[in-house]
Amino acid sequence: MGLNPVPVDYNDPDRLRDALKKQRECRLFYVQHSRQQPTDDYDLGDVIRRVRAERPDLPIVVDDNYTALKVPRIGVELGACYSCFSGFKLLGPPGIGIVVGKGEGIRKIHERNYSGGGQVQGFEAMELLRSLVLAPVAFAVQNEQTERLCKLLNAGAVPEVKRAYITNAQSKNVIAELRRPIAPALIRACERHGAAIYPVGAESRYEILPMVYRVSGSFLESRPELAERAVRINPMRSGADLVIEILRKALSDLEDRGEV
Repeated sequence: MGLNPVPVDYNDPDRLRDALKKQRECRLFYVQHSRQQPTDDYDLGDVIRRVRAERPDLPIVVDDNYTALKVPRIGVELGACYSCFSGFKLLGPPGIGIVVGKGEGIRKIHERNYSGGGQVQGFEAMELLRSLVLAPVAFAVQNEQTERLCKLLNAGAVPEVKRAYITNAQSKNVIAELRRPIAPALIRACERHGAAIYPVGAESRYEILPMVYRVSGSFLESRPELAERAVRINPMRSGADLVIEILRKALSDLEDRGEV
């Protein structure tokens, strides 16, 4: 698209301010709402306010994937010009993106996508609307089970787990750090006992089984040792008790097979 990205660390307010002052040729500010690195601690509302103070002329676009219907306010509600996110990640049908924001930009999108699948209507549109009603409830239940799972693991429900903590890197999940470097073997064993070890579609309607899978690449960049010593867990449509049962059976399976 002929874009020339200028990266800046949003966790550092001084660097952000300096970049906004120096990079006067920039015509758009883009920020992801969900965290990408374990060290990310920026507050989206604060970032938007800083951009507004330094460059009131700059359009602000927020990637609200994994946060829409989960947080009190998405990007546009915090002062951004546009929020963009996938309907597929909100239990909707595949292939539908959602843009919320200023009327002028929305009208241009409609003008440039007037045919050939660019406009979604009819049964697909209604299917997405029904999903948007269901998604907040499903995510609330999932959130409760994620927090309960973390508490159970830290209380010793699975002795192999040294500690567990919740991360909000994209989807909310539990990182379980293990006492031994057996993460890849444990993931394979969990699959034998009913867990999914690869996402089908990023918290989509097709994700039903609890997921036990590898820690994300962005986390491994800062903590590479987690590749062997940690697993990522998302209960999805299941509960914390089922996840605990799968982990226990998987560990017992590894012991019986002599794989650990």
